[in-house]
Amino acid sequence: MENPEQEQKMDPRANSGLYLASHGHVRKIEPRTTAAQLYKVRSQSNKDIVYSVLCKSNGEISCDCEDFKRRGVTCKHIYAVAFTI
Repeated sequence: MENPEQEQKMDPRANSGLYLASHGHVRKIEPRTTAAQLYKVRSQSNKDIVYSVLCKSNGEISCDCEDFKRRGVTCKHIYAVAFTI
């Protein structure tokens, strides 16, 4: 991000997502269908944990992390995918 003021105003999950995207934590998985695209996002804190982000052709996006499942908000893993594509 070019403007430090913008980065400070960014949602903390978006900031973490930007870190994940810019440090190579996102991997696109070859699709088996055109109805959805799967991404694997390696955890920022534990390299052995990988989360799945599913982007459906109808615009629905989901993640299997606890933040998304419990709060229903855009998590850092979804932000990481968004910054990658």
